[in-house]
Amino acid sequence: MDSLPVELLCGIIGLIKDQRDLRSLCQVSKGLNTWATPFLYHSVTLTAAESDLGYLHVKAFSEGLLAPESRLRHVKHLHIVAPFRERLECRCIHWYGHFEEDDSENGENKENQNGNNEIRPKNPKKSDHYDLEDSLMSVLQQLKENSLLSFSWDLGICIPSTLLGEKGILTKTQRHIESLSLTTGGVDEQNIEGSYLPALLQLKCLRSLSWKAIKTVEELYALRHGLWYNSQHLLNLEVDLVDYPAVYNNWCAENPGFPYRGTWQKPFGDNFFATNVLGLMPGKPIIMFPALQALRFSVVPFSCAIMEMAYALNLTNLRTLKLHNCLDSLKLLDFVTKALQPIRLTSFELVTDIYDQALVRISNFLETFTGLEELFLLFFRFKCHYEEDYWPSIRYHKSSLKRLVYHKETYRTDHKSVLSRYTTQKGSTCGSANDATIGLPLVDCIGISDDGFALKSKLEPIAPTLKWKLLHVRWTAASRPNWCDWAGNDTTSEPLARHAVAGGSYASWRPMSQYVPGDLHTFATWAFGPAGLPKLQILASGDFSHKGRFDERNVLLCRRLLPVSDIDSDSEAEDETKPDTTLNNKKTSPPRRPYRRMRKEDWGLWDGIEGGFAMLEACPVEPLIRK
Repeated sequence: MDSLPVELLCGIIGLIKDQRDLRSLCQVSKGLNTWATPFLYHSVTLTAAESDLGYLHVKAFSEGLLAPESRLRHVKHLHIVAPFRERLECRCIHWYGHFEEDDSENGENKENQNGNNEIRPKNPKKSDHYDLEDSLMSVLQQLKENSLLSFSWDLGICIPSTLLGEKGILTKTQRHIESLSLTTGGVDEQNIEGSYLPALLQLKCLRSLSWKAIKTVEELYALRHGLWYNSQHLLNLEVDLVDYPAVYNNWCAENPGFPYRGTWQKPFGDNFFATNVLGLMPGKPIIMFPALQALRFSVVPFSCAIMEMAYALNLTNLRTLKLHNCLDSLKLLDFVTKALQPIRLTSFELVTDIYDQALVRISNFLETFTGLEELFLLFFRFKCHYEEDYWPSIRYHKSSLKRLVYHKETYRTDHKSVLSRYTTQKGSTCGSANDATIGLPLVDCIGISDDGFALKSKLEPIAPTLKWKLLHVRWTAASRPNWCDWAGNDTTSEPLARHAVAGGSYASWRPMSQYVPGDLHTFATWAFGPAGLPKLQILASGDFSHKGRFDERNVLLCRRLLPVSDIDSDSEAEDETKPDTTLNNKKTSPPRRPYRRMRKEDWGLWDGIEGGFAMLEACPVEPLIRK
């Protein structure tokens, strides 16, 4: 090992992706420890429990073979994350007095106004944000100056001023950050912690900027300056307003004269994002982001500024475009269609309501260019009108399309309850999986909103021609709100042992469902069987958005290639070989299922499915944070 060139040795170690393997390699010898430690600490993730967002798990950095200072100086990417599963509002640790009095010390799950069980965090203490700052400072103070390349704050709470304030440690010592990701929703204006503006004035090397759950005017001002200072070299931009009416009301409260401001009144109306965030001028199109390659807007308005925003965002130069519930997004697509300029998109994701000639307008847009590799669509208030005219636009990209999601929802309501907000369209007769997939020879990953029984009948005639490796049977949590209860009592459900799938972007996900519903069992038996889908490797069912919010209802199945062995859990093996007593008291063994639930040993299947993770998480039905 000592005779290997340093470059070759580092290249070999760099191929190791599993953190546990890298940690084991560091413990082999002092020599390997020296070379493997930089790779082990190249990217560090600090996690917080959803019930106590003021406490970060940093104990691991005070233990180990080397002093913490010598390890953390290798950190290039720092991620601070927490799940968004049950505590979907009141996340900020500054919400003093917003909690009801609780008899228990730590709080307990209570029923909210909509009748849903929601986790109630413990009553916040004034020392919570100080504990959070102390934990962060113990890590950040040990980083090498200006060595951090990316920083993620995905807790859903405001950022302490000691990090991104005027005298914050990141503001002063880490000015070469190239990727910044913030999730700060759920903050009251009076509870905002410090100011983000000084930090974004100093970070002038950003190539990727993501800010989700923006709510306050302070955050909008900071976003504006961050965009202005980095517009010429920004490659990736993501903005999620989550609750547009609340953001708009906060803006109007801070700016009493808005939107009645001279020239802005007629041309841009009340589109404060175009006027005061992007700083656009009516009738003066400029390319604000000449290098932009990927854009994701969620609940961002395009109204009254279609042309100006299309030019500013340089839409014709984008490779990835994702629009989720954006006001007048279809008008934006109309403008791009009529512009007759070359479009370079390879990935397009759209979440919108379907009304009037919406499908025709989307079809016209898709038929103005070629080369699309990913197409992810989620339609609300969906009706059958014009659907037959829509399929040719999908097949227009048959020579390049590899991943497709086509999800239809009949209703969208305005209830606050997360689990009762949407109703899934099941067993619909308008359109079919045949129409969406026939003539698409390169598609190997697909997501369809249909129940198992309907999907099987639609796919049987064309199954031998399909090359799908990953099939996602999409349904929302609202369509099966008590899924675990009825699945456990359903005599047609197939029991599966609980197992937390680890690895990739699913590393923090909870154990998935221990049952396969009867309709999914019937479909999986056919799909993985000899008359089913010949190339199918993974069958997913459920809602995989927001990093495992609905994992207790989700199911991941794979093809069974090996006989029952130690790979399968004892409970599953016993379930398959358990004899069945008939009326004549004759014991027969039930037929083996051609599928089984995915385990850690099956994780290599994802390596052969390009873009599989992204497709499962595409087109989320519910917002990240509750309005």
